[in-house]
Amino acid sequence: MSYVDKNWRDKYRKKIISGEEASKKFKSGMGIEMMGIGTESLLITQPLIQRQDIEGVRIYFSFMRPDSSFAQPEKLVNRFKLYSYFLSNVTRPLVEKGLMDYIPSHNSSVNRQFIDGHIKIDAAILNLTPPDQNGFLSMSYRPGLHKPMVHQFKKEKKDNFLVIASINENLPVCCGDTLIHVSEIDFMVEDHSPMVPVAWYSEAELGEEMPKIAKNVATLIEDGSTLEFGIGKIPPHVCRELMNKNDLGIHTEILSGPIFELIKAGVVTGKYKTLHPYQVVFGFAYPNSIEMYEWFDRNPVCTAYPLNYVCDTNIVAQNYKFTAINSAVQIDLTGQSNSEVIWNNQWSGTGGQLDYMKAGCLSKGGKAIIAMKSTAKGGKVSRITGGPFYPGGGTTLRNDIQYIVTEYGIAKLEGRSLRERARALIEIAHPKFKDELIERAKERHLW
Repeated sequence: MSYVDKNWRDKYRKKIISGEEASKKFKSGMGIEMMGIGTESLLITQPLIQRQDIEGVRIYFSFMRPDSSFAQPEKLVNRFKLYSYFLSNVTRPLVEKGLMDYIPSHNSSVNRQFIDGHIKIDAAILNLTPPDQNGFLSMSYRPGLHKPMVHQFKKEKKDNFLVIASINENLPVCCGDTLIHVSEIDFMVEDHSPMVPVAWYSEAELGEEMPKIAKNVATLIEDGSTLEFGIGKIPPHVCRELMNKNDLGIHTEILSGPIFELIKAGVVTGKYKTLHPYQVVFGFAYPNSIEMYEWFDRNPVCTAYPLNYVCDTNIVAQNYKFTAINSAVQIDLTGQSNSEVIWNNQWSGTGGQLDYMKAGCLSKGGKAIIAMKSTAKGGKVSRITGGPFYPGGGTTLRNDIQYIVTEYGIAKLEGRSLRERARALIEIAHPKFKDELIERAKERHLW
């Protein structure tokens, strides 16, 4: 990307306004895409939610921080309608109360849904670094959904697409594909807020079964593999069990603190990556320490890319020994996963799971792994189920999962018949549910 504009500094200064002024640029009926994780433009969003003169404004999130201006939407009904592509402990209760709606989507396709008009977006609120000497600003560690959308819409819609950015000198500049030019931004608000670490799971939340699961997963990880970790409680423990591995690579949608610990330990070198050798590739990050923020800054090893690239199955699968490590709520006796619905509630989202699991199956020497506890609800429910999933719970097809891992062992599925799969899965189920699962397998002609 090249751009020469000697007068960009004058244009930049003219676009700087207050947060109060910025909030007044939005109109009733608009669809606004929000940048979340790590920071939110509170100088813009706080005065925005105070406005009583607008209605029917749609706000779209990928993730919402607990301190978001929109985290208590009871006060915003009729004025703002909230949507999310993935649910967390912050947004899950909002969906259950009818205060937010969930949009099912693969991470690889959300950008296309914007650009093709399936999700109507009229504006974006961004968090950016100050401009460099050529007038380019960085989207820092989360270009995920926003870079392609902003670039495309400012070309096509021009002034009919509103871009307002919070400019913060404390944001790290990330390498990769994170740059946006001053000319693509309509208004800017200067923000001097410090970076705030995003909490990961505490030790108390992880559970006693996790180390056993992690040890089993680690036996499947070969030196020189390129790894993806899904969100959840499995990655912290798996990363600890990989400290004796060599020359691992990272190509993942989410870069978390546990992965950062692997990088610091020298286990991750990227030496054998087919794409982006020696570089860590991700779509967005959960920086759980100031040290991690500092590591991002202008580090050529640390490269952030939009999700339509990071999660593209055909791109990811080019990596040698690409290994996807994800989790699930349920697995049926043939190996299909439900990773997002519990009982009648949407719990999380599809995210990039299917994109990466398919890539693991297609990669030369790759693996597609689902790791999970064998039970739920304090041991009262088997996660390996002999019956149907909770309504709406299908996430990854049985053809795209090669290994299921629990604290009781590893079930290899690829190349096995339905009956062989059922036997392998029952073998790694909790012992107190095995007899029941065998009976269910017999009813389905799987035993």
